[in-house]
Amino acid sequence: MYRKFAADIEKSGANGIIVIAESWVLLLDKEKKSIHPNRQEGLILIAANSNGEVYTHATMFTKEKNGKITFGKESIDFSKESLFFLTPIINVWRKQKS
Repeated sequence: MYRKFAADIEKSGANGIIVIAESWVLLLDKEKKSIHPNRQEGLILIAANSNGEVYTHATMFTKEKNGKITFGKESIDFSKESLFFLTPIINVWRKQKS
């Protein structure tokens, strides 16, 4: 999917991307997140641009049986190294700058 985004960025000359996703989150544990009893759901935002600036933010949330969503107060920032899936896009930007 991100290779397709990279191809679109190369064609369009776009200089930034914003990714918003819902995900299972399990901090500091390598077990299968979707079935682990301590998993949480998170809303994740990643913004990156061709200048190398990256912003990450994740907020945990819970869903009640009636469908109400309650967001947690804490947020999680994560390292650039964990964003390896953006590599095809970053490579396009590097190529465009050279």
